[in-house]
Amino acid sequence: MFSTLTELKDNPDVDVLVVTGSGDSFTAGMDVLECFYDTFADPKKFTEVNQVAMGWFQKLRYFPKPTIAAVNGWCFGGGFAVLGACDLAIASERAVFGLSEINFGLIPAGGAMWAPVYYLLPRHAMYLILTGDTIDAKQALSFGLVNKVVKHVNLRKSAEEMASKLSKRNPLALKAAKELYQGLKGGELGPAIPYEMGKVYELSYLQQGEWVGKGLDQFKKKLYKPGIQAYDREA
Repeated sequence: MFSTLTELKDNPDVDVLVVTGSGDSFTAGMDVLECFYDTFADPKKFTEVNQVAMGWFQKLRYFPKPTIAAVNGWCFGGGFAVLGACDLAIASERAVFGLSEINFGLIPAGGAMWAPVYYLLPRHAMYLILTGDTIDAKQALSFGLVNKVVKHVNLRKSAEEMASKLSKRNPLALKAAKELYQGLKGGELGPAIPYEMGKVYELSYLQQGEWVGKGLDQFKKKLYKPGIQAYDREA
């Protein structure tokens, strides 16, 4: 993905980037078994694997051309970093959003915490962060997480229409507008990521890795679904 973004950034035929998913998911976030469970005992590998994802999150965030998230379905955990890295967002009526990390004893990090803090009102952000509950597309719109909600069959068309509108604007003005907004808004993704990951390491030490040893272990054994349930702390 990192190399693809680099290629598209320099392609003069690309005016606007639309990011979407396939099947019934926009993105389920990072593969928690591959990225966390299988690497937790090896700090060097854990860091290397996770830095790959965080690198392209930042590449997307600071992409010089307008970006649109076309949210076609499930958007969980690290998917918030992808959603938040885009400038605009259109959601299918079928889209479902959730920060599921708390359900397996972790915290949203690597950009996933940054997105709700950056875009949402404090009560809305804390609700998603602390409960692990899901919200539907209409709630996401009311929270300010997306710009509009459309019928599922119209998602692609709506994203293309928005992209077409943006492509008619002056590209240098669009780039300058993005940079100015990010500079004035503050609290950007780049500095947020190491702070978030530092909290992950601190939490892991204090709870002696319970989020991996119980939370993800129970998930691996298919005892619960982190997107909609929490692990059993007494097990």
